[in-house]
Amino acid sequence: MNTKKLLYRILFLCTGNSARSIFAEFLLRKIAPNVFETYSAGSSPQSSPHPLALQVLEKHYQIDVTAARSKSWREFQDKPFDFVITLCDDAKETCPIWPGQPIIAHWPSPDPAKFEGSEEEQEKAFWQVAQQIHRRLGLLASFPFEKLDALSLETKTKEIGKREEIMLHASANGGVMKLEAFRETLSVHSDKNLTFILPDGDLVPAHAHVTEVGITQKHFLDCGGKLRNQSFVSLQIWVAEDTEHRLPAGKLSSIFDKAEKVLGTDNPEVQVECQDGSIKLFAVSGFEVRGDLLSFSLANKQTACLAMEICVPEASGEEACCSTEIGCCS
Repeated sequence: MNTKKLLYRILFLCTGNSARSIFAEFLLRKIAPNVFETYSAGSSPQSSPHPLALQVLEKHYQIDVTAARSKSWREFQDKPFDFVITLCDDAKETCPIWPGQPIIAHWPSPDPAKFEGSEEEQEKAFWQVAQQIHRRLGLLASFPFEKLDALSLETKTKEIGKREEIMLHASANGGVMKLEAFRETLSVHSDKNLTFILPDGDLVPAHAHVTEVGITQKHFLDCGGKLRNQSFVSLQIWVAEDTEHRLPAGKLSSIFDKAEKVLGTDNPEVQVECQDGSIKLFAVSGFEVRGDLLSFSLANKQTACLAMEICVPEASGEEACCSTEIGCCS
């Protein structure tokens, strides 16, 4: 590859060419229009880009997307490229041979179209993936191309896809992290320091201590008169004044190993008690890895009626929680 060319031709691939590769195509066109000639395609393209992908590009990045369309990679299969970047595992596995010996790199991102939640939560999932792709493109665009030989450029391009891993933030009711996934994340990233992201985006100070790991069991009567049991894995966080303290993920992983007799063999949801003036309770909704930091995202816990079939029977047409003749008000 000539590392001193005027424009580098780059192709972004995913399965449907409806979200992740569309993000990459239009974001890079905005970030570095004088460096890259940018295209995207899919192995099994959708009929059109996802509306939320287009909405995120317009709303958060002020990008005109009227020309956006989903395309098959067969449209570009005979064209030479300098870079071919796959953004999902399916595209990586089925990526064809491209002419011109381009740099092939894999930058995996979760598929926001598979995220389940409210309309607002779905948009946030698309935006989260767009932000990750935007950060990676910024790194690529910052390379001193004129100073890099072909091998160095290939190595640096591939490293971008290994720098950060994200899990889409789930709603507190719909998809919080459970114990097995939480422990697996700690184990995989055991060399990282640990922190937590509050629902408003603020970070719990990195010198926070995890003071307790245990099981919280709840035995209660719901408003429909049914006895119920729930269990949660609880982490208690305390922010001390020793600002040099850091908790590696591997250390917390070893604490969980020691606590196995207490935690049992079930796979309950994980929740965090955080003291900030008062003690607040959060669900663990996802994680991000950036540099040497593993950050777990926290979501506000919510409550709901557990006896809707009694309190709001469909036949009654009631919109309120319950009437004076049924449920807890009877």
